[in-house]
Amino acid sequence: MVHDLIPAKLTFQKHRYSVTCMAVQEKRCLVVAKQAIPPHSLLYLEIGEQDSEEDRYFSPISCRVLATKEASDEAGNQLLVLGGYKERLTLSHGVPHLIHPEQSVAAQPRPIPTKNEFMSGTFLTCYVCGNSEVPWWTLSSEDHKRHNVFGIPRYQENINIYSGFNFSFYRAAVCPECLFASPLQSSFYRPGTPVKPVGFLRPGFRTKWLSTIVNRKRDVKSDVRWVHSDHRNLDEGLFAWKLAVQTSDRLADFVKKDRWRLDLIRGWCLLEETELLTQQGFVSMAEGQVGLAGVVWNKSLADFPPEVCLVVIPILALIALHDNQDDRHVELLVEYSKLPSHLGSDEFQRKHERINAVISGLAKQSLNYRKGAGENLPTDTVKGLSEIGSLLDLAHCAALPPSEKVKK
Repeated sequence: MVHDLIPAKLTFQKHRYSVTCMAVQEKRCLVVAKQAIPPHSLLYLEIGEQDSEEDRYFSPISCRVLATKEASDEAGNQLLVLGGYKERLTLSHGVPHLIHPEQSVAAQPRPIPTKNEFMSGTFLTCYVCGNSEVPWWTLSSEDHKRHNVFGIPRYQENINIYSGFNFSFYRAAVCPECLFASPLQSSFYRPGTPVKPVGFLRPGFRTKWLSTIVNRKRDVKSDVRWVHSDHRNLDEGLFAWKLAVQTSDRLADFVKKDRWRLDLIRGWCLLEETELLTQQGFVSMAEGQVGLAGVVWNKSLADFPPEVCLVVIPILALIALHDNQDDRHVELLVEYSKLPSHLGSDEFQRKHERINAVISGLAKQSLNYRKGAGENLPTDTVKGLSEIGSLLDLAHCAALPPSEKVKK
């Protein structure tokens, strides 16, 4: 049991109140509130982040009021006994790590056994369902990474028993229990780090996501042992990116502010699928994913901050050119030229200057990028455009914290 006074928020009948949590247990907690709330009422409790200068709260916990008692103070506060948590507690609720700190900050990441010399892995914890065995893989050496013109890394190595190894199959982490998936490590909890509120989890998302696990397993593969495998095939690699797209889609249903972040990740995942499909010769399917990525990013283009536009606009210009949309291609290049030349760091400025120099001659080399001009999609790097891919870092832009967002 934890007896520290903890700031919290309580939502009852669509009203959100500030309260104080006096004690926390695994099955119940004690809260002091100014509002009189009847016994047996259902409400949501948000535990506040401790030792933080910001007013931040963990994901809401659905609770039932077991009993109430008038507190012995002049303010006439009510003492509420909240118990019977209506959902499984995870780290995103801000409770388990208070009761068992040794399972979070004091814990050490567990390595994943593998004979693959090109990558290593550790187990992360899913914020949605609490599963502590989410495989997260990292490439041992960046020397084996190349980029296509969309900025998407491509890996293709033949090593010992891992013939045709492609790290793209593993870049999106998947929870084997609820199939929550993301290419960002920050979407999961890494043991040994402080437990912080998870901004991307909104009320209602967890309930909806957990209620549709069976449907997702049927769509990708009922036997999810491939999630733990260090020897995935193309279908399993595509399953991971498909789940990452579904995750972003469902999260967007519950987000009203800064939805561009989820659209950025969704477009990124679609381009990853494009790269894998193209490598295997599934050109028509890859065409569809490229087009969908363009639709997603064009929809949120006005909301992207300048440092994200630095990455997205050149890619949208390539897609427009590929789709024979010359007017749109020119519009995007004009919009790109208006981006601030200094975006907060010397690194961004250098990227802006180098990409601008490369993309200015794009129209002269557009033949291989138009539909019907060849058998290959514009994912095949050609002379004159080979520098674009190494300059684009979608992972960095997708992980930009709110404080770094620059308003136009």
